[in-house]
Amino acid sequence: MSCLVPLPAELQKIANIELGEVPSRIPADLLALKEWIKKQPHLRSRTDDQFLIQFLRGCKYSVEKAKEKIDNYYRLKTKHPDLFFIANIDDDTFRRFHNTNSHAVLPIPLRESGPRILFNRYSYSPYEFSIVDSLRNGSAVNEILHMSDPYACISGVMYVFDFADAKTPHLTALTPSIIIQMIKFFENTSPMRLKGLCIFNLSSYAHTITNMLLQYAPMKLKSRRTTAENNCVITMFMPCANENLEPWSSVPSKSCRDKSVILCQPIGSSTNYQTLIG
Repeated sequence: MSCLVPLPAELQKIANIELGEVPSRIPADLLALKEWIKKQPHLRSRTDDQFLIQFLRGCKYSVEKAKEKIDNYYRLKTKHPDLFFIANIDDDTFRRFHNTNSHAVLPIPLRESGPRILFNRYSYSPYEFSIVDSLRNGSAVNEILHMSDPYACISGVMYVFDFADAKTPHLTALTPSIIIQMIKFFENTSPMRLKGLCIFNLSSYAHTITNMLLQYAPMKLKSRRTTAENNCVITMFMPCANENLEPWSSVPSKSCRDKSVILCQPIGSSTNYQTLIG
């Protein structure tokens, strides 16, 4: 019998319809992955049910695709440990960057059971922290979602980037090499399906930089991008404000449509990272 966190009824319905999840087949699919992992001498992978099922769900229950993603997951983490391998979450730099609230997760998914929304902003000093510090913190957030958030792995994720506080050093640090590594890692390893990308509050210079960098993105990502000029926030991410959310980031109230505002809050300091990051 598998040891999995039960899904809310609405989310289970989405998993059944969109991912082809058949609860009675899950134990056999998990066993197939575990047996395969045992036979891979180069692979030191987690084998707990909750970890493995995220790959099955992200690959719509194609066991072969899940195997490929698991292999790529560990291979790329080993190849680029400075970006994607979080060895010490008590590291002083890691903690200080986390406290800048540059990467946050909205506590309620889109339309209650839709994609999880990740809000990113340039609230850190580019003179105190590097782009590597930012990516490592972002990788930690993704791993937490991977291990603990079924909405992200079933309904997918949406990334929202607010460039209001972006300075020139922030932008020049986004080199093609860094962008290619980020895209390659997410596309080849993450069990979370990308459902949307929203970029707003772009200066003319930031607009030029992001357009240049997005040429390295796969066509699927380009087709899911939305760019909002100046103080315009795209309403597709949250049609109306939810009164029970604590505002994490102040987003301009003037939007593409009425009553569109994005509110979020940082991951609480009580989060047990050590149990979530393998």
